[in-house]
Amino acid sequence: MQIILLFAMLVLALPPSIWAQPIKIDTVLTNSVDTDSVFVQIPENYSPANPPAIVVWWHGLGGSHHDLEINGFADPINQRGWIAACHVGPNDRHWNTRVSQEDCRTMLDWIMQHYPFSMDSIYMVGPSMGAAGGFIWHNNNCGISDYLLAGSAGGSPILDCELRQHQYLDAGHINNAMIAAFGGIPDTSAAVDFEYHRYSAVHFADTTQSMHFNGLHLACYATWGTSDTSYLSEWVAYGRPCQNWDTLRRADNADTTLVFCSGINGHGGQVMTPDSILAWLSGFSVNRFPRNLSINADESDEYYWTRVTMADTEHTFGRYGAGYDWGERRLDIDLIRNIAAIDIEFAIPWWGYDSLRGNWINRDSVTVPWTTLRFTDLPTAVIAVQRNGAAMSFAYSSGTMTMLIPPSGNYTVLFDPLPRINPVPRDVRIEAAYPNPFNSEVTLDIESGITIPQEIRLYDITGRLARTLTVNLQPGTQHISLSGDGLASGVYFVILAKSTLPPVKIVLLK
Repeated sequence: MQIILLFAMLVLALPPSIWAQPIKIDTVLTNSVDTDSVFVQIPENYSPANPPAIVVWWHGLGGSHHDLEINGFADPINQRGWIAACHVGPNDRHWNTRVSQEDCRTMLDWIMQHYPFSMDSIYMVGPSMGAAGGFIWHNNNCGISDYLLAGSAGGSPILDCELRQHQYLDAGHINNAMIAAFGGIPDTSAAVDFEYHRYSAVHFADTTQSMHFNGLHLACYATWGTSDTSYLSEWVAYGRPCQNWDTLRRADNADTTLVFCSGINGHGGQVMTPDSILAWLSGFSVNRFPRNLSINADESDEYYWTRVTMADTEHTFGRYGAGYDWGERRLDIDLIRNIAAIDIEFAIPWWGYDSLRGNWINRDSVTVPWTTLRFTDLPTAVIAVQRNGAAMSFAYSSGTMTMLIPPSGNYTVLFDPLPRINPVPRDVRIEAAYPNPFNSEVTLDIESGITIPQEIRLYDITGRLARTLTVNLQPGTQHISLSGDGLASGVYFVILAKSTLPPVKIVLLK
């Protein structure tokens, strides 16, 4: 009896992490498209009050919804306190199709309903055929209100399914399973071509017909092995396409790309090291408001802080660009192809409205010489619009301004002025924020040339005020600590109240 009691006391004395186990859910979800087998792992000590990051795994050819466990990612994800999830449809080639995208959405909706996760820390990872799953997801699902990714990683990724199909065919390797896996043989119909381009991470043959532009603000990690036992070498099938993809991303000013040879003699999951990949992903939080967008839209939908309505042209991407500048109150729009209307969603954290100026260029002279431009979710009314210095007609109702724009022009939008306040002198500014990303507390270096009381404001990525701090500034540089206690992980913006200077972006990681 004493031995049993002593053993019980020892067990109770152990840290909870020794005996606590994650919740593992193996279930089947059904949507209007498919039956989706799902594996979900909820970390020990999960709390909906502090939603964790989530890693979505895209399995390789022949894999299952337990693929992330098989490849050794389940335990390291749990150790970080993150959720892990993987799905598989009715066959083992469930990857680069609209069906797989909708299955993934069904899974994410179910997890969010039962075990809420951080919308700022969604990562996608996979090997081989699934290695590009995250890149493709992001190309097609990058609206600010969507499951927008913070980062994606893959081992031996198949980036361009049309290129991969031709590699098999050109090598005389007529593999019916692979033909079925890639959705058919290209060039048999316009619809097939369009699907190949839509559900590839990049379409190398003609990048103007590719959606890789949409992922320029996604942190991307790709690696491959030194050799492969299949009929094509690891370098030809995976390494060289990765390097070509890397070259394209850098030429298009992508935010973050890490592409390298692993040095491991293997393929797919064998060349992926869980701890290093998860550590790399943890350094990124979602960027919903990139300052410069370059978009190829496959359908009318939301893309970051814009929503596009495409002209009625079958199997043609809509192509446009947009860029804003807080300090200059400027928004420039470049409409290139197949755009009937574009909405600019002013959920952009934008302070001190009085006017907005910029230019638009409509290069799509064949389809729509005039385009509808809408500014939605405006915090104040529009009172006038000018084009090239002359008054221009517009409509305004319930926070939305609409106008038809001709092929090009410089414009100025005047807003109903907000209550005027004396701005902070230009010699009062935030010089630095560190560490950034931060875990619990960030230090702000604020330089002031005068003695002045000042309110520091912290906004979240949707533009909502998250925290304020009032300080009395003295001439010189002050080091001000700002706590992240009680705030969710994600991107925040720090400004000085009344200031017209651009905000400082900081990232909170817990």
